[in-house]
Amino acid sequence: MGRQRQADWLEVTAAQVLEQTLADLGAPPLSPLAQAQALRAYYAYSETLWRPMPGVYEVLPQLQAAGYKLAIISNASDSNNVWRLIDGARLRHYFDPVIISSSAGIRKPAPQNLRPGSG
Repeated sequence: MGRQRQADWLEVTAAQVLEQTLADLGAPPLSPLAQAQALRAYYAYSETLWRPMPGVYEVLPQLQAAGYKLAIISNASDSNNVWRLIDGARLRHYFDPVIISSSAGIRKPAPQNLRPGSG
């Protein structure tokens, strides 16, 4: 599925990978709740290791005060994972918009969305 992401620039979500893996193994599909719990468990350990860069809590307020509009554009395959990281680090109020490829359905930088000279 990784090659597919680079071929068509459409996001393959973690949920889709899980569904396909279960189907390939002949296992029944998970309920939405069980799927959400499985993905949360999958990301739980890496989420405990994630930390914002040093100085972020000093720099972001300065950028906001200077009038900069701050955004997050992520190639993550699980939106809930990204939101847990953002909220766990108390960063949500600094960024608008937050665009996550698993929600948008497209990966960055999708060549069809690049303007000449932008990439």
